[in-house]
Amino acid sequence: IESGGWRWSRREFAIMLGSPALTSGEAARLAVEFYLPATQIQKLGPITISARVNQHPLKPETYRQAGIYTFTRDLENSWLKADSNRVEFSLDKAAAPTAADGRELGIIVVSASITSAN
Repeated sequence: IESGGWRWSRREFAIMLGSPALTSGEAARLAVEFYLPATQIQKLGPITISARVNQHPLKPETYRQAGIYTFTRDLENSWLKADSNRVEFSLDKAAAPTAADGRELGIIVVSASITSAN
């Protein structure tokens, strides 16, 4: 993801995110804003997103309509590292590369962060 921009994902992708400064008793939350184009739903049908933070699996979610969404999950503080956290995503399907566009296309990721849930 570029500053102020967006990025097409592949079926499997990862994002490195820093940890928020949490006070005692505060919880952390992952938030990934993305756009699911109508063309993807028309071609592929519903798309399920699965994720894990530093190898800890999160509950998957299925999206059945085109639109802008935020995949949000509360995180256990013990899962987070002080410097950087690897968040791995997997879509159950993505559009295959074409002659016109040699990329595998999943969702359009707009932003991602780990913040305080409070």
